[in-house]
Amino acid sequence: MLQIMAQGIQFSLGDWGEVLDMARTNKKMIFFYAHSVNCEPCDLLEKGALRDSSVVAFFNENFISVHYDMETFPGLELAETYQISGYPSLLILDDRGRVRHRLCGTLSASDLLFEARQAKDDRESLLGLKRRFYEGDFSLSSLKLYGVALEAACLSKGDFI
Repeated sequence: MLQIMAQGIQFSLGDWGEVLDMARTNKKMIFFYAHSVNCEPCDLLEKGALRDSSVVAFFNENFISVHYDMETFPGLELAETYQISGYPSLLILDDRGRVRHRLCGTLSASDLLFEARQAKDDRESLLGLKRRFYEGDFSLSSLKLYGVALEAACLSKGDFI
């Protein structure tokens, strides 16, 4: 599998099966950056947070990172699989390709780092907050965190509940 690094996050290039294999082999989660060619918010993210030295160091150490143009193959297929309709979309997946956390839009480097750390936390990731909800944790603090996470993911409550 080919890997590229251009003053930023090290992105792996290969088919989706190879990415999943690499994640399992390395026992890492997957950072999936979904973008399109003529996307101004994507350009801002790429010139900003995705080149920040703290973000680069954290992501290169903790994730297998991939990016796809969602308007060409295999992006079109992956957009359908992961219900991606806006760009940029950022997903953190487990090593089997299941969504743990998702974000959309342009983020600052500090916000992206905060969200990436949350994604690694079994209780604070979007998936963890969903589990807490289904396990009956209806505390105000948990519901508020879940609502904020759904909003940051550009999901309505009906999309993920």
